[in-house]
Amino acid sequence: GGVTLAQAQMSEQVDIAVVQFMVSDLLPLAPVPEARGALLETLSGAVSRLAAMPSLTMSESQRVYRFHLSEVCLGLLFDICHADSPDESPEFMGEEALACVPPAERLATLKLAAPKLLVACHDILDRYIQDETDASSCPLPRARIEQVLTTARRLKILEFAPEVCEELLKASRQGSSSETQLNRSLLGRSGRRTHLLLLYAPVCRCISSNNPMLRDSLRAILEIIGWELELGAAHPPGQRPAPAGPSLF
Repeated sequence: GGVTLAQAQMSEQVDIAVVQFMVSDLLPLAPVPEARGALLETLSGAVSRLAAMPSLTMSESQRVYRFHLSEVCLGLLFDICHADSPDESPEFMGEEALACVPPAERLATLKLAAPKLLVACHDILDRYIQDETDASSCPLPRARIEQVLTTARRLKILEFAPEVCEELLKASRQGSSSETQLNRSLLGRSGRRTHLLLLYAPVCRCISSNNPMLRDSLRAILEIIGWELELGAAHPPGQRPAPAGPSLF
């Protein structure tokens, strides 16, 4: 017979304990960058593989617990990366996620984690709009919807140090045959939100989603991208311009 709900739950708990152990205990002890990169790739790869699983053909036990594992892996990546962000948000653990990593290794760890997070978020956004199209008249599993909503909210407030954004640009060019210099305009006006500019394509594809909360988050992301590229708005998104003085005419 198939896997029971209790068996799936037990398997999930073991998997979650393993990935949490990887971040809290193994990541700080990794002797070389390649070892840290391999551990972070495990998290990113798990998110991407689980996102690729068709939601509508999953059993209930697979849906609940596999999405839970995916969210734990994604949350750990976000928490590691958000340690570099000036914004304090209940969406993230912030500095706590890197507390176990020696201070001298934190920037290097962020440079490794940021491209892994970008790949995972790209796959989640891309797969979600495909799932929504396939679902047609039947609703998507709540776990899939919550995952993409949380991802969009986190992406919107995430910021990186300029050095990490430079690394994101370099990683985005890996495998390219072009010998031209990096497109430094993708560093944006602030130099801290390159991840949003690199996710422009999947964000645009998802803006047609049926979910109004997702559309609102993605619209805010597109406004940030426009500001970063100095298109339109002269003031940062979310900040109102100073009121104009009284007109003389």
